[in-house]
Amino acid sequence: MIRRINYTGRKRIPRSHVSLRVIDGAPKRIHAVFIADGLGFPDEAAVYLDLETSRSTNVQRFSLGTVGRPQNPEDPHLDASGEFGTFEIKIVDQSQSIGRLLGVARGLRIRAPGGGDSSPDRQSLLPVYPCDLGNEIWRLSFVESRRPWLEVNKHIPGILEQVAHDPTFISLVYPQVLRAIFVRIFYVESYFVEPDKDSGDWKDQWLQWGIDSHPENQVLTEDKKSDEAAITEWIDTVVAEFAQVIGLKAKYTEALASRRKTR
Repeated sequence: MIRRINYTGRKRIPRSHVSLRVIDGAPKRIHAVFIADGLGFPDEAAVYLDLETSRSTNVQRFSLGTVGRPQNPEDPHLDASGEFGTFEIKIVDQSQSIGRLLGVARGLRIRAPGGGDSSPDRQSLLPVYPCDLGNEIWRLSFVESRRPWLEVNKHIPGILEQVAHDPTFISLVYPQVLRAIFVRIFYVESYFVEPDKDSGDWKDQWLQWGIDSHPENQVLTEDKKSDEAAITEWIDTVVAEFAQVIGLKAKYTEALASRRKTR
């Protein structure tokens, strides 16, 4: 059972202190190394590795011992859905009835078997998963506070190729995906901060992308929380800049013209 945790006063763990590897097999196994040297955590604090899967609200937890006495997980086997997940390292003071979270490293991606150590630089902002969507083509999904992901209908031939390269799909779908993600951040998560560039939090990463895409690198801070016009303008500006940089209208027009010629 995962105990209740007090999240106040936590310290962010640099991801350079964490190494993750997936070992192939049936089932797959996780090999995890956490280096606590120089972080200042008490030796008796517990170390946990939590796997959050995008298709489930369940969390698979691995114990890595304590800061002073690290160990590999006793049962390192991943659930069948583990390959679609992200990891978090948590340092927890369990001296009281409610554990106090001392440190955390979020958004650690699990790599494919044989793919080497996890790398935050290779983490996708928007993972894409083929699913059974019935008659729907795509769906943007959120589970609690976890990273959003794009589901596409697995019964459509070549759908993953379309998601990555088809100008019609990209032009019609991605602007709406961007709008929905930022609406989620501002209106559902109520997240108005200058993002932490080293954070594994998906909201920080998406906000940083939005700020970098904004022509004036504008940040929406807490004082804009009730300013719906400012929020709408910020989102519209970021989406418009994305469309301009990618050249969505031109790509879409060219794709339509090419299809007319082949008829």
